[in-house]
Amino acid sequence: MPSALQNIDSIGSDVLLAATLFLVNVELLESGNRCWKPHLEGAAQIMSLIQPLPTLDVALREYIVSDCVIYCILSLTLNPLPSHYGLHSYLESYRIIPTLEKAVNSYFCCPPEVLDVLLLTSRLYGDKFERVISIEDAAAISVTLLERVRNVDPISWANMVPDPSAFMSRFLASSAHRLAAFLYVKQSGATQIEVDHDEEVEAVIADLYDILQQIPDHDPNFKATAWPTFVIGTTATTLERRNWVVDRMRRISVTFPWGFVKTAMSNLELLWELDDGEKSSDGWVYTLRQLGKSFLMV
Repeated sequence: MPSALQNIDSIGSDVLLAATLFLVNVELLESGNRCWKPHLEGAAQIMSLIQPLPTLDVALREYIVSDCVIYCILSLTLNPLPSHYGLHSYLESYRIIPTLEKAVNSYFCCPPEVLDVLLLTSRLYGDKFERVISIEDAAAISVTLLERVRNVDPISWANMVPDPSAFMSRFLASSAHRLAAFLYVKQSGATQIEVDHDEEVEAVIADLYDILQQIPDHDPNFKATAWPTFVIGTTATTLERRNWVVDRMRRISVTFPWGFVKTAMSNLELLWELDDGEKSSDGWVYTLRQLGKSFLMV
C-alpha cells in the first residue's frame, strides 16, 4: 500500500480506495477492534489525493468514497483518534453533505445531514478525552446541532430513490438514525444536563423503540439498524429493555454476521455492568473512551 500511494496516478485512486475499504471491512468482519484505524487513515490520505479526473465508473467512485466518509464519521463518534490520524482535519475540509448526497442509496441508509451532525458533535472533544472548548460553548453548539437533527425530514430523503417499494424501509431506517443521533448529541457529554429526567429525551427513546420494532429481520435495511440499536441500548435500564436490545443485536448478527456486532454487544453489556460510581458523569460516550474501548460499528 505505501508503494501504491507513491504511484497513485498510474495505479488509480479508485483501485486504492476500494482496496482500503476492503481492508476495513475485513477488520469489521473479524471484530471491529482497533486494527481498522490505520486503514481509515490511509483512506483519508487517498481521498485527499484524488483529483477531479475522469473515472471509468463515476457511480462506483461515489459509492466507495461515501462509504469511506461514513466509516470515518462513525469511527469518530466513539473513538477520538490521535491527531496524527488526521481524520478530523481531513473531514473538516471535505464537502461531506454533497459527497454523501451522491450516494443516496448507501448501505447505512442515513441522511447526510444526520451524519454531518454526528461529525460536528465529535469535534467538541480533543484527542485525550478533554473538552477542546468551554462547557458553555459546547452546550450552545449542541443546542444548534439538536435543532438541526429535529429539522431533518426522513420523508423527503426516503423519496429520493424513485422506487415506491423502498420508501417505507428507507423512511423507517433514516428515522431511526435521526432519533439515535439526537440521543448521541444529548448523551455525548456536551449537553449532559439531567438527561435521565429530560422529557424530550424520554419521548425520543420511546419513538426510537417504536421505529425499530417496525423494522423486521427481512427488511433490506435491518442490518443498518445496528448503530441505532446500540444507542438505544445505552439508555436501557430495565432487564426487559436490555433483553430486547440483546435479542435484536443477536438477530442482526445472524442476518449480518460481522464481528463488530458482537463487539458492540459486549461493550453494551460492559456499560450495563458498571456501577454508577464507575460511569463518567459526562455520559456513556466518555465512559467507553475512558475505559480505553476502541471499536468501529457501521
